[in-house]
Amino acid sequence: MKAGSSKPRAKAAKRAVMRSAAAARKTTPAAAPPAKRALAVAGKTGRASTGAVASQSDEIVALAENLAGSKAKARDWFRTYPIPAFGGVTAEFLVDHGRAKEVREYLNAVVLGEFA
Repeated sequence: MKAGSSKPRAKAAKRAVMRSAAAARKTTPAAAPPAKRALAVAGKTGRASTGAVASQSDEIVALAENLAGSKAKARDWFRTYPIPAFGGVTAEFLVDHGRAKEVREYLNAVVLGEFA
């Protein structure tokens, strides 16, 4: 076997891996979380305006701060914690999609002990 004959095969294998990785990164409606899937099926982005999102985000983080104990912990919860009551999406996702009122209601229910 020639020393240089494996290079074309290696390049072809690398291209195949890159194609499959790119395909895996694409989110299809069936693979998306329930809230994203519903928006994709409806053909809507569901995004609220940037200014409204910023003020609503700040308000919700302030509400969560009372529960979390610090602004840093509240911001972390807002961005990363999947909320089971909303199909496992984050508060940030919900606010970005115009559902800030529901997040406020959820936090009030947590304060009242309706959610553990």
